[in-house]
Amino acid sequence: MRACDLSGVIMRSVDVDGLDIDGQDLLFGRLFVNGVDVVPLVDAELNRRFPGRELQTAQSPGGLRDGWVAVQAARASTVADEGVRWSV
Repeated sequence: MRACDLSGVIMRSVDVDGLDIDGQDLLFGRLFVNGVDVVPLVDAELNRRFPGRELQTAQSPGGLRDGWVAVQAARASTVADEGVRWSV
């Protein structure tokens, strides 16, 4: 399924082996698995995998600048790892 709004859907007695959810707005909502809100757990894991990601919710100009520096560093690292040349 792509581009589906499943907000408020309740599924009971379902087989979800291999379920893969990729939601851009997960930080702004709730996702319960067996009664446990897993959004904070997913958020923490993504922050661990992508250093600087936590800066996306910065509330100050300085925090936003730090976030932009982190984005640029991640891009530079990705480009260097892939051997790709980009022009900006």
